[in-house]
Amino acid sequence: MNRLEPMLDAATEAELYRPASAELLAPELTAPSTPRLFDFAGRLSLPRFLLWHFGLVVALPWLLLVGAYFAWGGNWAAPATVLITIAPLNLLLSLSLFVRRARDLNLHGAWGVAAFCLPVLGTPLCLWLMVWPGSRGVNRRGPLNTPLGRVAQIVLALLAVGLLGAFGSALLYASEVMAFVSQAIQGLLQRL
Repeated sequence: MNRLEPMLDAATEAELYRPASAELLAPELTAPSTPRLFDFAGRLSLPRFLLWHFGLVVALPWLLLVGAYFAWGGNWAAPATVLITIAPLNLLLSLSLFVRRARDLNLHGAWGVAAFCLPVLGTPLCLWLMVWPGSRGVNRRGPLNTPLGRVAQIVLALLAVGLLGAFGSALLYASEVMAFVSQAIQGLLQRL
């Protein structure tokens, strides 16, 4: 509800007590933002961060590498080429996600860079950025993101279950996985 105050610029007495035109917060600051990929500006909510990070930074490159390996009949030259091609984009995307996630916690973006680049301090900082909920409402770093849609929420849940299953199966079959990885690395080094 707007307050009625006398307006000094009123031409007639009917306009003297009109509602004030200025709001306390500008509408562009309170409107939710829709984040974009490879963008370092603004904030990134926790559900969107988890969806983009585990979907685009973790799962998609691994699917491309495994797909390239099996598509070329066990030849590790193709996955190495895929890895060299997507690694710079993957690193840039991951860095932008961590910077915007730090801003969602009302921190400076340098904390996201530290979580991404520093080996010792980065691991607990990374885990904190992946678990802690962001600040509610508008903070110094910008407005909230638009909420995730129902399909994105389902994809996020399926992605979480799939990643937990993949890590669990890797732990159960650790010796076979390590033998496969060491054989793949030896084969790649022999080809080089």
